[in-house]
Amino acid sequence: MSLYRFFFSYASETHRASSWNNFGDAGNHLEDFFNALCNHVALETGQPIDAVGYRDQNRLTLASFWSKDLVAALQRSCVLVSIISPHYLQSENCGREVEFFRQRFQLLNDHQPHRIIPIFWIDSITSKTHMARLVEDFFFDLQLREAGMPPAYPHTGLYKLYNLGDQVARNGLIDVVAKAILRLNKLPTLPELPGPHEFTNLPSFFSDASKGATRQVAVGPKGTNVVYAVGTRDEVAQHGSRNLDVYDTARQRWRAFGDAPGATIEAATREGLISVGQSDQDYRNLDFPSDLNGQLRAARAANSPVLIVLDRNSLRVPAIKTGLGDYDERDYRHVGLVTGGGSASDEPLVAQVLPTKYGERRLNHLWDLPDARSSYVQGVGDVISGIKRGLQQLGRTATPQPAGQLPGI
Repeated sequence: MSLYRFFFSYASETHRASSWNNFGDAGNHLEDFFNALCNHVALETGQPIDAVGYRDQNRLTLASFWSKDLVAALQRSCVLVSIISPHYLQSENCGREVEFFRQRFQLLNDHQPHRIIPIFWIDSITSKTHMARLVEDFFFDLQLREAGMPPAYPHTGLYKLYNLGDQVARNGLIDVVAKAILRLNKLPTLPELPGPHEFTNLPSFFSDASKGATRQVAVGPKGTNVVYAVGTRDEVAQHGSRNLDVYDTARQRWRAFGDAPGATIEAATREGLISVGQSDQDYRNLDFPSDLNGQLRAARAANSPVLIVLDRNSLRVPAIKTGLGDYDERDYRHVGLVTGGGSASDEPLVAQVLPTKYGERRLNHLWDLPDARSSYVQGVGDVISGIKRGLQQLGRTATPQPAGQLPGI
């Protein structure tokens, strides 16, 4: 049984900066938010208020070791509520708490929602200037988008809602977050993370992601490089001119699924990769590189799979059409393709841009349109599993496997 409904993850400097003093009356907005969440959840569950949420009272410093109580709370809390601020993103211990939940989630190995709820304490624009792209994409995909979220919240952050005294908006956000905590608590419990009590070697997701952002391709067969053959909103407006509202300024934020309107293509892709044992830490978003074949060759040298995510409608974008046409003329055993969306009317365009791969029904290339988000996730897993079976997992970047699992030569 879980010890706490949620773990409240925040930076000590953010806590200090959130205190207030008005004519002798003092308090702290961050503590007010934590207490409000505990009250809401306790009212719904009937539990004691101090038994539903955990927050570290010892104010960890950069060099502190985690206490036994803190590790127990990380192991047995159902949900992580991350209070995003510049201080948070610069904190090694906060990054380790996020990584702790990410690794627990990977042990679940099931098609389930993540158990991390990010809350922008400071406005999202300021916070994003302190994020590596991988961190930004991760928190973007996990944002709550339910009805009841204050429209101004992402642009102001929750702290300003407290500072401005906007009680209606603030209470609306608290209610949505509390309901999300309760909803996620009904899902299968995350497994506990195996390892030594202190977890002293656990990396910070923030520093690890920053390092990963400078490395162009993943290394080894458990990592995956993803090319998003998806137009940006501006590109599709100029050349594709269909369903513009599902496209974004970032290719990986394409919302391709009619049965899951707010879900991004990247979140579904990563779910499919994790389901077949790929390392989420060694996921690389290659965007749609101008040197596509150069990146494919680099991944081949690193013995790492590449997945091309295809939007049929985006084949009208000249850069994507040219890049995929060039790819069509080359033979890469470590590259697969999965179709994320488009329409049946785009079939002739697929055959025109990719005549060899499409005409020969190339192995590990999935051309069928998914009928739902779940079928796309399954398709990603099938394609990557097929690529891995064909890879010669030998050399310094290989992942050792039992002899019976190694592909034949």
